[in-house]
Amino acid sequence: MIEKVAHMQGTVLVYCVIGIDGRLHNFRVLSAPDIGLANSAVAALEQWEYAPETCHGTPVPVETLLAIVYNLGS
Repeated sequence: MIEKVAHMQGTVLVYCVIGIDGRLHNFRVLSAPDIGLANSAVAALEQWEYAPETCHGTPVPVETLLAIVYNLGS
């Protein structure tokens, strides 16, 4: 990843919807220190899966904000 070589770090804030299938949908990057980190965060989030929220036993979509932190450490 070129961002790691360039010592890029920071937090990517992403709006998305947890769908009734448990997958994340409708990604919107709200803030990111770099477009490469934003793209990396969305690519990672596309792999995430949740147990869908339910209302009276029926799965419902839920809006959420996720913060993906990139930190190179010491």
